[in-house]
Amino acid sequence: MALLVGVGQNIVSARLQGYDGTNWQNLRVQDSTYHNLRVSIFDSGTRIESTDYNSDGKSVTKAGLLVGCMNFGYNGTNLDRIRTHYDSGNIDVTATGTTSIIDTVTGFEKHTWTQVNDASESNPNIRLQGSIDGTNWFDLDTSTSIGSEMRHVVNKPVRYIRFNVVSLGDATTITLRYFGFR
Repeated sequence: MALLVGVGQNIVSARLQGYDGTNWQNLRVQDSTYHNLRVSIFDSGTRIESTDYNSDGKSVTKAGLLVGCMNFGYNGTNLDRIRTHYDSGNIDVTATGTTSIIDTVTGFEKHTWTQVNDASESNPNIRLQGSIDGTNWFDLDTSTSIGSEMRHVVNKPVRYIRFNVVSLGDATTITLRYFGFR
C-alpha cells in the first residue's frame, strides 16, 4: 500500500493505493455515504461472501465472514477429519461370509442398518459386527427377517464395522446398508 500526497493549484489530495503485481491501483471506499475502505477477500477468482451469523441467509444489518470449522482426531498415524456420520450405500451380497470392512476412522456409537432380501420361506441370518482394532470382531446385532428390516444399535462405540452373512436362507440376493452417526 502507498499513500500518495499531491499539491496542485492550492489543493491537497491524498490517494491510498495498492500494488496488483504490475500497477498501482487506487483503493475504493464503500460509497459516497459510507466512506469505509472497500475490501474483498478472494479465493482464486471467486469472491468470498459474507453472511449473517444468526442464519443461513445474508443480512443487511449484521454481516460477517462465514468461517467453517472441522474437527480432527488422531487415528494412530495421522490426523483425520472427525465425521458426524457415515453412509455405506448399498452393499449387495450373494454368498455367505463377511463384507468389506468399513473404517469410520474415529468411530460411532449409534448404528442404523437395513437388510432387504428376496427370501420366501427360509430366513437369512445376518450379523452386524463391530471392532475397535479391526482384528477382533463382535456381534452388535442380528437380523433373521424375511423381506426387509431396519435395525438400530446404540451405546456400542466401535471404529470398524462389517456385515457377516451367516446364512442366505433361500434368498439369492441380500442388500445391506449401514448408517453410523454420533
